[in-house]
Amino acid sequence: MDLLHQKKTGAVEHLQMKTSNTLGDTVTGELRVFVYSNVIYKNDESNVSGNAPVDSKKYYPSASEDTDKVTVMNAGTLKKSGYQLVGWKDESGKVYKPGDKFATGDVKTDTVLTAVWEKIPLSKTAKTNNKPNTGDTNSQVIYIAIMISAAALILASYKCSKK
Repeated sequence: MDLLHQKKTGAVEHLQMKTSNTLGDTVTGELRVFVYSNVIYKNDESNVSGNAPVDSKKYYPSASEDTDKVTVMNAGTLKKSGYQLVGWKDESGKVYKPGDKFATGDVKTDTVLTAVWEKIPLSKTAKTNNKPNTGDTNSQVIYIAIMISAAALILASYKCSKK
């Protein structure tokens, strides 16, 4: 049983057990025991505040693509100024978005998912004039009315001076 306690994840192959009773009967057997795996979320980037989510569920080897699926978690409390979390990358490089599901497959070690960050793009308005487009056109209408009124006054003054 010591072998079972030493190995935290994956399959313990060829676990041999031997027991006997007070009558001298001995029973031996060989077992293949599956031990669960954890999904660990981590962040390797600098300038990140908060904590990665914690998945407390234990995942056993998937017998098929339909069993024991991991549902990928969101960012937890992780935040990075000017960036957004786009997903979590596994050790093979595959990126999963929050809410995606995947089967654990043959569990040999814990599954480690690392945060993937993407810079938040500047909006088109910010690139052109640094003024937000609020949709408020009242100030434009007032400006045009003032310009028309000023032009009318200048024209009226000009006509009066010609008489």
